Amino acid sequence: MAQKSTLGLVLSGGGARAAYQAGVLLAVSRLLPDASVNPFPIICGTSAGAINATALAASADNFRRAVISLIKVWRRVHVSEVYDAGSLSLLKTFLHFGVSILSGGHLWKNPQSLLDNAPLRQFLRQGLAFDGIASSVEKGALHALALTASCYSTGMSVSFFEGRSGLAEWSRHQRVGIRDCITLDHLMASAAIPLIFPAARLGDRYYCDGAVRQMAPLSPAVHLGADKLFVIGLTGRQPVVHERRLHHGYPSLKRKCSGIC
Repeated sequence: MAQKSTLGLVLSGGGARAAYQAGVLLAVSRLLPDASVNPFPIICGTSAGAINATALAASADNFRRAVISLIKVWRRVHVSEVYDAGSLSLLKTFLHFGVSILSGGHLWKNPQSLLDNAPLRQFLRQGLAFDGIASSVEKGALHALALTASCYSTGMSVSFFEGRSGLAEWSRHQRVGIRDCITLDHLMASAAIPLIFPAARLGDRYYCDGAVRQMAPLSPAVHLGADKLFVIGLTGRQPVVHERRLHHGYPSLKRKCSGIC
């Protein structure tokens, strides 16, 4: 008897265009003989795709219900739930940048980002049950979830994963896989667009959008045991790779604008 394949789902970034992913997943659920059963035991996401991946993993015990919930989220989400879109906040940020650039950072240090994504953190905290990931694994509905972020400190592409026992970490050129308990901080790190949103801190290092350094987007799913992949991608852009020296502390404007970002 042939061994059953392990199907991995790979969700790329793309900002609000990741709503397209939700539409594809809804179509998939309608094709399944039993839509409640999760067809993707391994789920990997990057940037906006990481939000979709986390939502699916947290409710993997009922795939169709998870997809419908995801559709509802994308239908109602507003820009004010992603970043502070108030005119006063935007004006303050642009003035901050202007004074910082003109004074060389002496009068006012460089702001951490153009936009404040605190509303997104609050929105995700309320909308996602991160403890559902471990529950899905315990029930056997999920083998692993992986979210990829880019490390400012090392220049590495880092895939944080949570899943069943026996899954090994990995290390390859410019990319590593680290077992961890997935939290809101990991999700914010994967979706932290350089310059636009603040860098996210995990441990003693800072991270930004996972798509920036992701040279092998299919790698995490393969390392976690997938032998077949279902990929929903939105862009074919390939990042330029540069070797980096180890840096510590919050990333400077120069580092955000250089090859890593």
